[in-house]
Amino acid sequence: MVAVFTRSARRPRIAPAQPSVSIAKGLPSCAPDKSPDSPGNACYQRRRKKVQEIGRPVLTPVACTREYLKRLQTDRPDAARKLHSSTEGDEMKSLFSARRAGRAVMVGALLAAGVVVASVARADEPIVMKLGHTLAPDNHYQLTAQVFAKEVAQRTHGKVKIEIFPQSQLGGEVQMAQALRTGTQELMISAQAPIGNTIKQWQIFDTPYLFSSIDDANRVLQGPVGRKFLDMMPAVNMIGLTWLSVGERNLFTTKKPVGLLGDMKDMKVRVMQSRGYIAGYKALGANPTPLPYNQLFLALSQGLVDGGDTSPEQFIQDKFSDVAKHYYLTHVNYLPVVLAMSKSAWTRLSPDEQKAFQAAAAVAADYDVKEYKHEYNDALATMKKNGTQVSAINTAPWVAATERARQSLLSDIPDGQALYQEIEAADKSAVASK
Repeated sequence: MVAVFTRSARRPRIAPAQPSVSIAKGLPSCAPDKSPDSPGNACYQRRRKKVQEIGRPVLTPVACTREYLKRLQTDRPDAARKLHSSTEGDEMKSLFSARRAGRAVMVGALLAAGVVVASVARADEPIVMKLGHTLAPDNHYQLTAQVFAKEVAQRTHGKVKIEIFPQSQLGGEVQMAQALRTGTQELMISAQAPIGNTIKQWQIFDTPYLFSSIDDANRVLQGPVGRKFLDMMPAVNMIGLTWLSVGERNLFTTKKPVGLLGDMKDMKVRVMQSRGYIAGYKALGANPTPLPYNQLFLALSQGLVDGGDTSPEQFIQDKFSDVAKHYYLTHVNYLPVVLAMSKSAWTRLSPDEQKAFQAAAAVAADYDVKEYKHEYNDALATMKKNGTQVSAINTAPWVAATERARQSLLSDIPDGQALYQEIEAADKSAVASK
């Protein structure tokens, strides 16, 4: 029996043996008296030609069973060697290559399908961004952050989700500013002062008596002058989305009352670690003492300092009324507050998403200005109700006493004089427009 195979067959089909000993039907036999291996043998040449014609389609890789090869080697060793080396080798290589190619195509298709599915899944998932700030959950920082997050979610149709972390959960303002610059945090609400070491021009806001009032300061910052300062942020890998309401910094004391400027002499007043704040209170005759904000309550309780400066709502929210019984409306400093974003996070947004963020920031800023004024007035009312003495101070002598300190500070700030003149002109315009 001889096994005959075709390309499409997977299993051998057994066919009856042919009368003549040949490798395929129609293959002539050599004359017995002739040497089949002789190159000059005409029979040999005809057999070789016929093998070449029919050998490749008949001898497929799978068809080469042991029985067939045995017969072929017995009948025609030279042809068997030739067919084995040329036909079977080529066919097996083609078969294996085809199988490998098929497997590669299948694996590639599966991988491509997985990538598409994963891409679709990621496209459906919202972009999550972290927004941090340092104040309490009932402060206007938190409420404004919530307004901003809601506006962003609505305006991006849920594509961006903002998670809010109050009370320094993501670090202090200096740490968060650095995180924005390196791209490890997306958003923050921060006072301007901690950014002053990074953007030197921002140190101008530490100058005492820079603005006339909360309302005038907000008008200036929401206009072209304020935008000029925000436009300085991309150079340090941050984006200034908007200014929020300024915070009015006023003096408070534990025991020692203050009525006149002379009462400030040698008073230990906790201030921020800022050249402007230190220089301003020195000019007022006090002994300014820089301390971390979270150490102030203990320092007041132990008598290490006589007082400090803060805004009315923080005075109530941080329980300073438990240890300090005098609050003075001195208006020494107005602290700008910025809603900022990491530049790397900003550039990943589409143009439409960037517009949504800007629009959301404008809504948040408008809300914050109103909310801060509401908290400010409520805090003063709460102080009076709780027995804290709230006193308005004639600040004209205080403004005059700090004039030399202002000029000295401006000389050390890049473009200080020019920027001061712009702010002063915008502030006077804001006063005149009331």
